Amino acid sequence: TYGFELTVTDNQGLAGKDSVLVTLNNIVPTNWPPQVSPLCNKPYKIVVVGSSTAYGTGASPIDSSWVKKFTTYVQIQNPLVSVVNIATLSLTSYDVSPTGTPVPSPYLIDTARNITKALSLNPDAIILSLPSNDVARGIPAADIHTNFNLIVAAATARQIPVWVTTTQARNTLSAAERVLQMELRDWIINTYGNKAVDFWSTISNADGTINEFYSAGDGVHLNNYGHHVLFTRMVAEKIWDSLCARTNQAPIANAGRDTSVSPNTGLVLSATGSSDPDGDVITYNWRVVNSSNATITSANTASPVFTATAAGLFRVELKVSDTYGKAAYDTVAIQVSPVNVPPVAYAGIDQLVVKDDVDHLAFE
Repeated sequence: TYGFELTVTDNQGLAGKDSVLVTLNNIVPTNWPPQVSPLCNKPYKIVVVGSSTAYGTGASPIDSSWVKKFTTYVQIQNPLVSVVNIATLSLTSYDVSPTGTPVPSPYLIDTARNITKALSLNPDAIILSLPSNDVARGIPAADIHTNFNLIVAAATARQIPVWVTTTQARNTLSAAERVLQMELRDWIINTYGNKAVDFWSTISNADGTINEFYSAGDGVHLNNYGHHVLFTRMVAEKIWDSLCARTNQAPIANAGRDTSVSPNTGLVLSATGSSDPDGDVITYNWRVVNSSNATITSANTASPVFTATAAGLFRVELKVSDTYGKAAYDTVAIQVSPVNVPPVAYAGIDQLVVKDDVDHLAFE
């Protein structure tokens, strides 16, 4: 830190003085991280669930926020990648809990911003970033732990991985609350392991306040330098490689139950019982296996129409494919039988006979 004094003297010999302190910080690099090649070119979607820092507060312009920079980075890697940010101001872990979770007043689950909404967007990965509002609002640590686990469990049930950022320093907390912030930071790291992202070190002082050089000036949020640190931490996670390394499971094909139909009568088949364990989009292809006397209309849909021109037992194969080339098969048997026409009964013409003269009564 350097002090400078300014003396101003007028032509009458009167002088005024003022001083200023200039503190020099080490230059913080804001270089763009190297663009690394992912393990695969799989297109993927990441949804960000969080509060004001994830929304971009503190960065100026907002394009300097960590989510905006992260989005740019991954889209340079792969233009087919998308990052959907549903974070907004002031949210807590109560607010983004799964829809239907009981929460205490005055909290209300934000169904446009919570984990249930995030999962409805069919993501391949989720980033959960709730850096300080829970402790600032006085939510008990046990409740915070429960809420975080519920949020992550909802995604895990859908086989969607979640990266959880740690807490961040905050000047507006009391000394005791800053200790709680550090305890929550450690709990996140211990609970979520390699899916925990360090949003604490470098930008925080030892007492849990924000390092002045990274502060946006409001005691809560980070400036462009701070957002850049968070951005580089997310890049270092290489989420894209984790998604590439995940084993892609084959879809499940279900062609429906065996059935019967008459010749020249359309039969609607159904593959709606088919699914994909990874949640991938699936496509359908139907074909008649054992005969040329049948056709399938709209064979690349889930509900095509089967029509046979002759009687017989037909086998129809369903192929279900996911977007990464894995396929599954199922077969449905269709018995095509002619319409059963009832026999014609003819008892002959009416006759007149003499009572007890049965010898002359005849039927045809």
